Amino acid sequence: MIFTIHPHRNVLCTHKTTIEFTTDSELTLRGDCILGVNADFDLKELKKIKGKFKVAITCGKLKDSFIAYSVNSFNSDHELVIRKTSFISPRTFGIKSNKSSSEINRDLVNLLRKHAGTVKIEKIKIKALIFDLDETLATWADAKSKGLEAMTSKVCELYKINGLRAQDFINAFHKIEHDQLASSKYPEDHSRELWSRKALQLLGITCKKSDSLELERIFHDETLKYVELFSDTEKVLRELKKTYKIAIFSDSDGKKHFKINRIERLGLDRISDLIVTSDDTGYTKPHVINFLHTAEQLKLKPEECAMIGDWPERDLITAKDLGMTTILIKNGNGKSMKDYKYVDFEIESIKDLHKILKEI
Repeated sequence: MIFTIHPHRNVLCTHKTTIEFTTDSELTLRGDCILGVNADFDLKELKKIKGKFKVAITCGKLKDSFIAYSVNSFNSDHELVIRKTSFISPRTFGIKSNKSSSEINRDLVNLLRKHAGTVKIEKIKIKALIFDLDETLATWADAKSKGLEAMTSKVCELYKINGLRAQDFINAFHKIEHDQLASSKYPEDHSRELWSRKALQLLGITCKKSDSLELERIFHDETLKYVELFSDTEKVLRELKKTYKIAIFSDSDGKKHFKINRIERLGLDRISDLIVTSDDTGYTKPHVINFLHTAEQLKLKPEECAMIGDWPERDLITAKDLGMTTILIKNGNGKSMKDYKYVDFEIESIKDLHKILKEI
């Protein structure tokens, strides 16, 4: 539906969690969430919009938009409120918005103080599901530990160390892994060849490139023996594929073929419509280019996609900003969406995904 909003000198749009359109003609400075007055929206038409929707605001040549989710109990013909939070009242039309009034384009807000604008609200259909890989679709933590054990055994053989010195290598490797994941945004810095070489340097051991490449190979060969899909993953993906495009987007293991080998070992290449790793974009999560590139390859708008992952800070925060539906998959990891404002929904395991998608 489309409706008109009228200008007012007191339009501020500085509220941090809310956007509102009102049918009132007057506005005080206290109404800092209000984007337009004298709004002529139709309550009956609004009630027809269910699930995920997009709000597009236009004034002159300027536009802005945001995504939210409808509230069935909305029943106000006077105030239309959309919130970033999940708070619900009779005047709450939408929740879990990816923008508040303070995040609306400032030039557009300034123009709406002097000129009328139009607001278009339309239902958004999710057409693709983008999945993270590790600890989302398949196990990784145990396999990674096995890979490090095999790598450590080879280190002991190559450099004649054992006991406490072997544990020193493991500790050094974990430190390098943590530092690289925390500080680097480049896929090549996720290489186990690099991490093993740097870990040995911390122990005062000079590692030949041929040795570190061998350690990397041993690590990945060993992990392939232990990775497995979570229960119901293949069954659920094949069922979802009847309705949605299925994509996998995963960060690099330093070189693309290592991640592809794992995906093929799990049989996910036979189910997926698209496989993207950060090697394809040159940046690791949560860089925005990864999510834009994946949506582009799917030939869809970001808001037509849902991103499912187990690591909110990497998998979901940027996806939310772009208007993707964000779903935290827990798989027993103890995380909760209440700790992450940018998570729209949470599921215990992939078998719960059908229910969430029906809601939106």
